[in-house]
Amino acid sequence: MMMNKMREIYGVVNMILFPEDEDPEMLSLELFSSFAKAKERSEEIIKEFIDDYGEDYIEHVTKKNPVAVMGNGDVTGYVYIVKTHAL
Repeated sequence: MMMNKMREIYGVVNMILFPEDEDPEMLSLELFSSFAKAKERSEEIIKEFIDDYGEDYIEHVTKKNPVAVMGNGDVTGYVYIVKTHAL
């Protein structure tokens, strides 16, 4: 754990000192951080939706309309289309 933090700090310092150099490891840390933020925000949105409409509504709607998500020619997962109406 400590080694990862040290590596992350070292990478950030290098980005500040040498912004023209693209360090693949730092780019992956930025991407990981972006995904973590997106996941956290999506969890907040889902919680707000459940608070507003109830969990039964979500389960009922998400069992409909599965859509395959393709990546590199393979199905990588499924998402659901949820149709909402403005109040």
